[in-house]
Amino acid sequence: MSKKELYQKKIEGRLEELKDEIVILKTRVDNAKNDVQLEYLNQIEKLKKLEKEAEEKLSEFKQKGDDSWESFKESVEHNWDKLSDEITNLKKKFKDEESSK
Repeated sequence: MSKKELYQKKIEGRLEELKDEIVILKTRVDNAKNDVQLEYLNQIEKLKKLEKEAEEKLSEFKQKGDDSWESFKESVEHNWDKLSDEITNLKKKFKDEESSK
């Protein structure tokens, strides 16, 4: 298996994990208090948009040749980091809300 294929498998696995986390967060939003639910729903929509962007970058990455994928890797990582950071931020908001109860 080439370095590109290994990297692609790694990113696909990480993206699936984040998708699962988004589903869990969506469930928590549905159970949140009404006064913060709208804010959380907006955050979920933002996550869904970032998830779609990450999927599009992964699709572009798959089309890159073995000689040009390394330069595209940074773009994939940037999208990945944005999505991961937003999930972490929303999880922190939930934790903060739960600890203030």
